[in-house]
Amino acid sequence: RGAIASVAAMVPSFTYILSKLPTSYGVSIRISIHYTRATLVSNDRAVLSLPLSSRLVVTPGRPSVLKTLERLALSAASMQSPRGVAVGVCGPAELNRDVEKSARDIKSHLRLACGGIEVHDE
Repeated sequence: RGAIASVAAMVPSFTYILSKLPTSYGVSIRISIHYTRATLVSNDRAVLSLPLSSRLVVTPGRPSVLKTLERLALSAASMQSPRGVAVGVCGPAELNRDVEKSARDIKSHLRLACGGIEVHDE
C-alpha cells in the first residue's frame, strides 16, 4: 500500500516538472511509472484515474522492458537529428538487470539510428 500511495502523491510533482520542461530542441521527456505488488486505496484510485498526460503514464504491473525500449528507440530514430535515448531505472536489482539486458538486446541498426541507448541505474 505504501508504494502506490507514494506514487499517487508524486503525480502532481511529476506533472509540474513536465510542464516546465522545454519541448523544443528535439528533447522529449516522458515519465512512465509501473507499480507492482501494491494495493490501491480509494484516494489512490481517484488520483490515478485522472487524465494525466501523454508524457506521464502510471500503469499497474511489470513493463515489457524490451518492447518499451524498442518503442523509445524507434521514436528517437524518427526525429530529425536523433541524439540517443537515456533510460533511468530505480528498483530491485532484478529490474535493473532486466533494463540493462534489454538495452543491450536492441538491434544494432536501431541503436545506431536512434543515436545510442544509455542506461543509468540506482
